Amino acid sequence: MPTDASHPDYSPATALIVVDMQHDFADPAGSLYVRGGEDLLPGIVAEIERTREAGGPVLYTQDWHPKHTPHFAADGGSGRCTA
Repeated sequence: MPTDASHPDYSPATALIVVDMQHDFADPAGSLYVRGGEDLLPGIVAEIERTREAGGPVLYTQDWHPKHTPHFAADGGSGRCTA
């Protein structure tokens, strides 16, 4: 991959943080599907591979919600993400 401003060189000092990427967001049959979410996966996987090949760490986060929140249908929400 060519190096330019949009594709900088990675090194062991490069850390990649993958924020809250869940199967339910990217799978059209998922309970929290986001339209087009599956289109993000190839780019995310490529960046994970580039970071690992350079010897950098890959860190993953997962969102957390309390037991009752308006994000869920049982608490008055739609139960689906409409982003």
